[in-house]
Amino acid sequence: LHTSTFAGNPVAAAGVLAALSLVTPECLARVTELGDRFRAALTDALPGSPPIRGRGLMIGVEVGAKRRDLILKALQRERVLAIPAGEDVVRFLPPVTVEPAELDQGVEALIRAQG
Repeated sequence: LHTSTFAGNPVAAAGVLAALSLVTPECLARVTELGDRFRAALTDALPGSPPIRGRGLMIGVEVGAKRRDLILKALQRERVLAIPAGEDVVRFLPPVTVEPAELDQGVEALIRAQG
């Protein structure tokens, strides 16, 4: 019987508690450090210094409404998954387990995707 998509249940609650137990101060510090590194690399690499915003590893790059979907498709071809945010932003949401070299690959892929 399916009673509700968003209702709580013991299995879901146990999963949330297990996930939250992994969010340590060290984990959060790493996310902050990698996010700062990712934003700096994007700022240095992208022509015209487009607005880049975000917190931690959730980063949005303004690319323009007409180019957003083209860039997202080009990133897919580069094997980098990103999603739209608003009309003109490409959003990156890498996992907390991402390695610095993988972030560098994302920056390089975005450069190529912008043509």
